[in-house]
Amino acid sequence: MNGAIKTAIGAGIVLAVLAGVVWLSGGGDASSGTSPSAGGETAAPGGRPALAIDGAGASFPYPLYSRWIHEYGRMYGVRINYQSIGSGGGIAQIKAGTVDFGASDAPLEKDELDSYGLVQFPMIMGGVVVVVNLDGVGSNTLRLSRETLAGIFLGRIKRWDDPAVAKDNP
Repeated sequence: MNGAIKTAIGAGIVLAVLAGVVWLSGGGDASSGTSPSAGGETAAPGGRPALAIDGAGASFPYPLYSRWIHEYGRMYGVRINYQSIGSGGGIAQIKAGTVDFGASDAPLEKDELDSYGLVQFPMIMGGVVVVVNLDGVGSNTLRLSRETLAGIFLGRIKRWDDPAVAKDNP
C-alpha cells in the first residue's frame, strides 16, 4: 500500500473519529487557548474559525496521530491538539472533562465507560516484544510458544524453570 493511500485511509479514520468526538461532546470550542499540535492549522478554508479539538493520552499512537493531525488540519482547517502524556493521564483528563478525547493502551471496563458517559473503540494495534536478560541464554536462543507466552502474561507461569518453558526449549 503506497503512502498516499495510507494517508487517505488515515484521514478517513480521523474524520470518523472527529465526527464522533464532536457529536459526543456537543461541538468543538473554537476559542480554545491551547496551541496546535503536530502542525494542525488554526483557520478553516475560507477564513472561517477552525474547529478546535483537544486530546491526550497514550504515547504509543502519537507518531501516527501526529501525521493524521497534520494532514487533516492542512486539508480541513481543523485544529487538533494531542498531548502524549501516557494512558493514565489521558484517562484522567477525559474523565475530568478537560479534553475532548483520550487515548489508552488498555480498554476501560464497561461500568467505567458508563459512569463517565464515554464511548471507546480501537484505533491502532501494535506488537509487544519480549526482552529477557538471562545468564547462560544466548541471543535469539530462547523460544516461547504462544501458549507459554500467554501463560507468562496471565501470571500462570512465573519461573523460567516452568515445564512449559522447558518444553519450548529442549
